[in-house]
Amino acid sequence: MPVVRSKTPIPGYDPSTIFNVDPTTKSVRPYGSGDAFTEGGFKFGQEELVDSNYFQGFSFGPVINSVRSTGLNQVTQDLNKLQADTFASGAEPSKRKSSALTDKIAEEESNLNTYLAEFNDLRKKLTDLQAPNYQQAFTDARTSQGVPQLEQDFLGVRQTRRELPFTERAATGNAAVATEGQLQEQTTQKDIPLEAREANLIDRLKLASDFVNNSVRLKELDTNAARQGLADAITLVGDTINLSRTTLGDLFAKQDREQARSDTALQFRLDNNIQTPFFNVGGTIFDAGSMEGIPTEAEFQTRYGMSLAQAEAKGLVSVLNPGQQEERALVADLITKFPDARIKLSGTLDQAQSKLSSSPSYRKAISTGDGSGTDENFGYTLSLRKEFDQQSRNFLTIRDSYSRLLTAKDQNSAAGDIALIFSYMKLLDPTSVVREGEFATAQNAGSIDSKIRNAYNKAINGERLQPSQRTDFIDTAGQIYVSQLDFQNRLRDEFRATASGFGLDPIKVAPDLGAGIATPTSNKAINSEIADLQSSGVISGSSPEAAQGGLVKKVLNFFGL
Repeated sequence: MPVVRSKTPIPGYDPSTIFNVDPTTKSVRPYGSGDAFTEGGFKFGQEELVDSNYFQGFSFGPVINSVRSTGLNQVTQDLNKLQADTFASGAEPSKRKSSALTDKIAEEESNLNTYLAEFNDLRKKLTDLQAPNYQQAFTDARTSQGVPQLEQDFLGVRQTRRELPFTERAATGNAAVATEGQLQEQTTQKDIPLEAREANLIDRLKLASDFVNNSVRLKELDTNAARQGLADAITLVGDTINLSRTTLGDLFAKQDREQARSDTALQFRLDNNIQTPFFNVGGTIFDAGSMEGIPTEAEFQTRYGMSLAQAEAKGLVSVLNPGQQEERALVADLITKFPDARIKLSGTLDQAQSKLSSSPSYRKAISTGDGSGTDENFGYTLSLRKEFDQQSRNFLTIRDSYSRLLTAKDQNSAAGDIALIFSYMKLLDPTSVVREGEFATAQNAGSIDSKIRNAYNKAINGERLQPSQRTDFIDTAGQIYVSQLDFQNRLRDEFRATASGFGLDPIKVAPDLGAGIATPTSNKAINSEIADLQSSGVISGSSPEAAQGGLVKKVLNFFGL
């Protein structure tokens, strides 16, 4: 294919631009640099000078770039694509959480190693990148384009032209005055082709010199572009490494949280003898594996591909008895004392009692009256314990709801507000059947006031509680719990008194069901304690408001409140 250069500038292109012409397709493509031109196997001076109308009927194609520049651009594109693929990946197929998380960590660690290797490779390339010897490049370009020979040819023609009159005079001898005009005319005629050749050599020298200079300048630009391209690539990979490390740190933290959740869930299942995939606590369904609450039946259907009714019909949902831990402790006690009764730890207290009649060791204990209290009074203990658990059922629901409320109050989120109000409603009416996450109505919320229902439904729709509202809920819930705890303690004391009257162990009959839950201290109690301190002279002042400058804190610390 021929290469040409226009004598007159073409709009949009540099005047020294050389074009590659394809007569077959009627298209021309400009060379983007001197390197691109020489990489095509051409030398400066081989191009043909043409008029601008030469390009009529031709279409202009894309620029022909240097292979080296194209390679640098490709590196940048590959790095950009790598980063985009890494941090904008689509959703993964559904799989077990722990397995998916482990796979993500392994994948991210592999990505990080790849980024680090790429980073080190780019830094080495930048360190090894050396600027060319521009003087040598200039000399090589002049030689390759034949500039020294053109200069010699030009000097030779110029010398011939200067010497032409003398040469002609010497060739014709001593001419008379009459022949001077003829001599001059003859000299002029012979000088015409020499002048044309000299002009041609000047044009070729100028063109070759322009391209030599452009080639050296473009080499410098290419070197600077390569250095800048590598620096940009290093910065990009460095940013990608930082993002990858952050992602990896988040994944490890999530793995730790998932492991802690899994350990807690396992211990909870063991403590409460949960052998089904789901369990029901106070109307809320939980996943036994993750301990996550499932707020609505619609979400249950979406997650597990079956309705809640279908899961219950298949025996996949167990109802968690609030007093199950205490009951299980009694069953474990019976297994230890009467191993021949073949009582199962997974069984209920009623099932354990029904098997005692077939136990020789139990019958012997009854007949002899010994066995460290394992006589017929043990049966009375079990009966009283069952009655105590039955009467304590509502308190256990209130206790668990208040415990969840204390957890939810520290969650500054919409989900925390929903859990807080839901727990509050269960405190008000433990028998309500509304499930966490579904809208509360007059039918499923029982005797709960409409204002509380409306606040709960607004929280489900995303409307957050005001700080004052949250404080009111927490304070009122604490008062409700304290009043219910007082009633429960009186019930406990009554059963313990009854047990002691019959010679039974009062602790086994009526354990302290409120243990482990922080009891809120009312302002009235604090004021009473302050009054006691004032009367004893520990502090001075007539009210809590007068105790500025850390007095209230001092009083609270004094009583461990």
